[in-house]
Amino acid sequence: MDFPEQIVKDAWDRADEKCECEMSSCGHGERCNKPLIWSDRGDDPEGWEAHHKIQGDGEGLGNCKILCQLCHKNTRTFGSPK
Repeated sequence: MDFPEQIVKDAWDRADEKCECEMSSCGHGERCNKPLIWSDRGDDPEGWEAHHKIQGDGEGLGNCKILCQLCHKNTRTFGSPK
């Protein structure tokens, strides 16, 4: 399911326009922090996606993370991020 647009906007603001990935398997430190551009949502390879922290745990802000495309693709390989 997709997040409501307001939830995505709130997550975007919380993320400070940067990737929130914390998966060690992605090879970055504590957080990716790749700078992102709002209008690049869904674009590949430089875009970003709103991603569920835990599948099936709802569409609220607490379950939404902003991930760059590379980290988003890694969720399919390594599992869901923190």
